[in-house]
Amino acid sequence: MKHFFILILTLSLVSSCVEEEPDVEVTGPRPIYVEGEASELIASEAPKNFGTLGKFVYASKFIYVNEVNKGIHVIDNSDPTDPTSKHYWNVPGLIDFTVNGTLVYAEQGRDLLVIDVSNPEQLEVCNILRNVFEDLGQNQFPTDHVGPFECVDPSKGLVVGWEPALLVNPKCSI
Repeated sequence: MKHFFILILTLSLVSSCVEEEPDVEVTGPRPIYVEGEASELIASEAPKNFGTLGKFVYASKFIYVNEVNKGIHVIDNSDPTDPTSKHYWNVPGLIDFTVNGTLVYAEQGRDLLVIDVSNPEQLEVCNILRNVFEDLGQNQFPTDHVGPFECVDPSKGLVVGWEPALLVNPKCSI
């Protein structure tokens, strides 16, 4: 019994000497989420400046340019010496797309959207095919960053970008 009390006393002294690790604060990217149903935010807007560009598609007389995670720039290329920005189509979380006539097929997260663009100023989502694509993690980490970042929480919605933030004890890193 005496040895038991000595063991308890020793363990309590050792455990009281162990200090907790201080919080680690670093600057790194944190995800920006779309609140609610992202497909409801699809709309035609006035042309805007280019940001982070992805895929280009040429169809008919138009050039369509993916604004990564955000939407599509529509450029009238009727006169190749003077291309003119006509519209910006807001498609939050856009990963990839293609154009077939008056339809745009857009990959938004795991979903495939079919968008009627016959009236380029009044877009209409014709169909949403849910969970068509595997979750390959395109928006699960910041592609232009090396180091710690805030992990994505799918319960918060679709990731549409990243913003710099002060992170406390980040659990994700690349």
